[in-house]
Amino acid sequence: MALRAVSDHPKFADLKARLGRPKYAALGCLEAIWHFTGRFTPQGNIGKYTDHAIEAWVEWDGEPGALIAALVDARWLDTDPTHRLIVHDWNEYADSMVHTDLARHCLLFGNGAVPESRRLNQSERERFKSWLREEKLEVRGPGRPAKKRPKCRLNADSLPELAAKMTKPEPEPVPEPEPKTKTSAKGKPSQFVLPEWISREVWDDFEEMRRKLRAPLTDRARLNIVADLVKLEAQGQHAEDVLNQSITNSWRGVFALKVNQKARHGANNPSPAKQRIDANRRALAEAAIKRGWFTPDDAAGSRATPVAEPRHDGIDGRVPDGLRAVGPEILAPATSGRAGGFEDQARTVVLSTA
Repeated sequence: MALRAVSDHPKFADLKARLGRPKYAALGCLEAIWHFTGRFTPQGNIGKYTDHAIEAWVEWDGEPGALIAALVDARWLDTDPTHRLIVHDWNEYADSMVHTDLARHCLLFGNGAVPESRRLNQSERERFKSWLREEKLEVRGPGRPAKKRPKCRLNADSLPELAAKMTKPEPEPVPEPEPKTKTSAKGKPSQFVLPEWISREVWDDFEEMRRKLRAPLTDRARLNIVADLVKLEAQGQHAEDVLNQSITNSWRGVFALKVNQKARHGANNPSPAKQRIDANRRALAEAAIKRGWFTPDDAAGSRATPVAEPRHDGIDGRVPDGLRAVGPEILAPATSGRAGGFEDQARTVVLSTA
């Protein structure tokens, strides 16, 4: 905002004397005024806000109205019949963002200066130049006040010729616009035809999602997606559900529907660990019955009475007599105790009668 030569300007010395503040304070007040203008009044028409509102935003701690009065007297602010107050030569102190924003919205500075349009893209720059031509404004250099083009002076000899030019010609019939055809990503007309068994609404949502991902579909990509949907339909998965899954997760392709983990390991389909535990229990019960430790009725009940002492019960980690291991080992969770803070982990295997 502030130029390096501002603090050496005689107007700045005048402002500092009127405010009765040191250089850093006066420069801070001036910089704050420019920041306020760039944010809230980019055209420089700071007079749309009251003096109290401006000084409150700057956090002026002096006498109310003294800051604005000093800025006007030192000619940093100019009085204006339309805007009440405008920032003096605001087009010279404004940064490039202010110039670009005004040019993009086809606006002039409060003093009539034309904003710079160097940072606009080609279409915005053409629109800005067209607006200048419509307003009949002549640019007198970047940031300088624009000048209205002089109106043409008429005389008696030029009236008939002017009247002929102003005669409105008969309007020509406007041809009906041709229906727009969907184009592929390369700009060529699309030859793709959506199968009837795929919902048009869901498919359009999928294509819109791909465009937002900056990966629009080509005809070849559309055919590949349909081929994948055919395979998934053969597996019993509906195309609409598969497409909705890809739209929800912003996936570029289509994939099989995800199965809920709880449904996958529910009561009807127990986890592998639970299956091994149940197999161990059944194997132990069969071994106990076979070796005569329990009767079948006792093994099926809630309480069983041992009928003989086993030769080996497997307490030390070995497989009990009469049983063999048929599955991988599962380490049980460690429990706190002795031996460095943890006991040895017991081994659990899938057992079967020997």
